[in-house]
Amino acid sequence: METTDTKVRVTISTSPRLYNDMTPAIKALDGYSPYSGAENPRMKVFFVNNSDNEQTQTVFNWQSGYTWSAEARLSIGNVYSTFGFMPSSAVTTATLTPAVDPSTGATMTLEGLSTAGTQDICVMAGVLKATELTPDITAKTNSDILGKWTFEATETGNVLYVLMHHLFAQVSLDFVVGSQYSTLRAIKLKKVTMTTKRGPVTATVTNNATSYADVAFILPATESTEIVTLYEDAEGKFISLEGETPTTIPAFFTPILSGSSREITFTSTYDVYDDTRSTIVRSNCTATNSWTLNTPLGSGEKYTINAKVKPTYLYQLADPDLDNPTIVLAAP
Repeated sequence: METTDTKVRVTISTSPRLYNDMTPAIKALDGYSPYSGAENPRMKVFFVNNSDNEQTQTVFNWQSGYTWSAEARLSIGNVYSTFGFMPSSAVTTATLTPAVDPSTGATMTLEGLSTAGTQDICVMAGVLKATELTPDITAKTNSDILGKWTFEATETGNVLYVLMHHLFAQVSLDFVVGSQYSTLRAIKLKKVTMTTKRGPVTATVTNNATSYADVAFILPATESTEIVTLYEDAEGKFISLEGETPTTIPAFFTPILSGSSREITFTSTYDVYDDTRSTIVRSNCTATNSWTLNTPLGSGEKYTINAKVKPTYLYQLADPDLDNPTIVLAAP
């Protein structure tokens, strides 16, 4: 068949069923959303021409719901394998190494990943070609989808359904003010940073004829300190009282952070107010907690770290300078 190299519109979509139900590795962390918090979670996609292994890279813009769209320069009538990740800004370098027969899979290498952050980093692989956004996928099973990474490019109707997989674990930092202190003072959180000596890291993601998103993380050759800001707001927000819904700071951790020899340090910056929340007592206080995360973290799993404000010294309530509340973290 004669082929023509031209720009064609491609729509990428992931449905709640494909995203959440088809394989245990594909989980929805926030409802059915395949991303979290990004204004425009752009997706970088590799198209591999199965006839000559030539690669085309295209950045897709999020449209709405579960769909992304872009124009990709493809050869009409040729068969392509598709692999990618999002957000496109999450890594410093991304490369794809197709299998000898690219229709059977590929290994994607993502370099320069932060060990933690506020972005839900996902990888994807194309599995179903359709001409519209509502194909009948209710009868599809794992055997219908896994290992079938190809689609034929046409002039129109290039709707590609994908499987997606979270690289990181979702961690909620839940802050409360302890009951023994909440009647005396209010705490306004302004900044939370995390320090580790484990990053940045590299991830390899392999898809083949029998499995999807086999992920391995690689530590840097030399130890280096990485400081990641998980929350920062000059105005800050008051921490909930014990017994109320906690004040939550969402974050995403690479599973490589867990382990008995891997220390993590959190630094919280906060202001102390009187019990009326109108008069500031002390500003820009800091509390530092260092511990190891012994609970193994899994990609796409949810965890909670409890952070409680406890007074470490209460001498005379009439003298606020002697009040010294600190934030204490408990590992999940």
